[in-house]
Amino acid sequence: EQEDQSTAGWLRGTKPNLVPTVKLFFFMSLYEIFYESILSHTNEFTAHRLGLRTLEAIGKSTAARLLVRGLYDFDNPSLETDFLGMELRNPIGIAAGLIKDGSGPAIDGLACFGVAFVEVGTVTLEPYEGNDHKILRRLSDGGFINYLGIPNPGVEAVIGNLQSRKHKDVKVGVNVGLDPRTLNKDIAIRELAETTKKLVPFVDYLVLNTSCPNICGLDFTNPNTFYFAVSAMVSGRLQARIRNKPWRPVLVKMSPDLDDKTLLMCVSAAKEAKADGFVATNTTKTRSGLTGELANLPGGRSGPALEGRANE
Repeated sequence: EQEDQSTAGWLRGTKPNLVPTVKLFFFMSLYEIFYESILSHTNEFTAHRLGLRTLEAIGKSTAARLLVRGLYDFDNPSLETDFLGMELRNPIGIAAGLIKDGSGPAIDGLACFGVAFVEVGTVTLEPYEGNDHKILRRLSDGGFINYLGIPNPGVEAVIGNLQSRKHKDVKVGVNVGLDPRTLNKDIAIRELAETTKKLVPFVDYLVLNTSCPNICGLDFTNPNTFYFAVSAMVSGRLQARIRNKPWRPVLVKMSPDLDDKTLLMCVSAAKEAKADGFVATNTTKTRSGLTGELANLPGGRSGPALEGRANE
């Protein structure tokens, strides 16, 4: 383990580098003001939109980007990570669900805070408005229940949004999902391949969403479904492969609600179909510890309820 630079400086009688400590203190102060004092007391949908608009405003302004980078960005060679051929400046990134439409300015805004990758989506081939009755509820443990239903503008619009990025120092992945309106299995599989094919030239990696508890669709507790869905994305990647460009990894996002036996069977099927890796995990349907209305809400739950299963 590397010795802490500030402590080592005092021990050697040299001037320590306190900049990271000052940055962290300032960041936490702003976080407490913006989140604890404002967003946590704001309607969940309004808070989500306000957060996105703030990121986009930062991403669009040269002065704001320079200011935020100066306060929060941090580089250290010990944090550099190589993951599936992607050279990441650190292992910290943003999961799918925050930036659903691939907004270039929002990604640029997030980049200023030092993250190494951003995953957008979930994205479907055609635009999809999501569930008719959307739910986003904040829980007392810091988690959320989300029943939005993968709203997104469709793959073509997402590609256009991604191309508006000004800074390419952050890796971008796209979470690809099945359109809940497509009930025919063969058509759904073809749509996955087509969506992947369109995205490959514009992203660094792809993730198959097999586990969103907010929608109905193919039965992803069936290993055969895993095999054919992953195969479709691998096929789409192969069709779109660009000469002299890196290979785009295809990952599979797993459900924490699968029992161990089913999980192992599905992982085996995905590996046989040439999946490059797995994402642990999506949100959960469990409502343990919740009572009343919250215990009966549909959708996926995030937060501490996921920690144990995700880390097994």
